Amino acid sequence: MWKILLKTVPVNLRRDMGTYILMGVLVAVGMYIAAASAGLTYSYYMAYEENNRISNSEDGQFEVMEPLNTQEEQAIRQRGYTLERAFCFDAVLDNDSVLRVTKPRQSIDCIVLDDGTLPQTDTEAVLEKCYAYYHELGVSDSVRVADKSLRISGIGSVSDYDMPSVRMSDFSSDSEAFGLIFVTEDCYQRLLSALGSNTRESYVYAYKLAEGTSDADLRRLLVDDLGLLPRLRTFVPA
Repeated sequence: MWKILLKTVPVNLRRDMGTYILMGVLVAVGMYIAAASAGLTYSYYMAYEENNRISNSEDGQFEVMEPLNTQEEQAIRQRGYTLERAFCFDAVLDNDSVLRVTKPRQSIDCIVLDDGTLPQTDTEAVLEKCYAYYHELGVSDSVRVADKSLRISGIGSVSDYDMPSVRMSDFSSDSEAFGLIFVTEDCYQRLLSALGSNTRESYVYAYKLAEGTSDADLRRLLVDDLGLLPRLRTFVPA
C-alpha cells in the first residue's frame, strides 16, 4: 500500500502542480485582503472616534417650533445639560443643489477643518467637505448663496452630519445635491432676510447629557417640567 502511494504522489503532484500553485496564490491573496480590510476598518474607526472627540459629538438633538427663551435654556443648563444652538435654513443654489446654512458651533458638534480657517468676516464661509469635493470647490473659491457671493475660507465637517442628508430619515446621502455652509452670525441673518418669508428656519438644539442622566430624563424635563410638548417637533438621541 505504501509503495503504491509513494509512486502515485509524485505523479499527482507533477500533474496538478499548476492547480496547487494557483490555490496557494489564492489563499495568500485572500489572507492579504482580509488583513488589509481589517487594518482599514480599524484605521477608519480610530479616525471616526478622534473626529468625534475633537468636535465633541452630541448625545442627541431636538427641534422646537420656536426658539427656547432665556429662562427655558437656563432651566435645562442648571440641571447639568449642555445645549448648543444649531439653527439652520436651506438655500437653493443656481445649480439646483441645496446648501444648509448654519453657524459655527461653539461647544458641541464643532467644525473639524481639513483646510483653511473659520469665517472671520461676513463675506466668508466654511463649506462641508463632501459637497466641496463633488463641486470641485476649495479654499479661496467662491459660492453664491441668496445672490450673495461668499469666499470659502475653509473646508471641513461636523459630526452630526457625518453622512450629509436633507432629513435624518434618509438612508443615503447625495453630496452633489446637498451640503452645509457655515457663516458668521451677521451673514446668517442677512441671508435669511434675503431669502424672505418663504424660507423656514429650523430651531435645532444639540445636547450633551448631564452626568448620570439619560435621554429619557432630558425628554421628561422638556415635556413635563417645561411643558414644551406642543412646541417639540423632534427629539432624536444620537
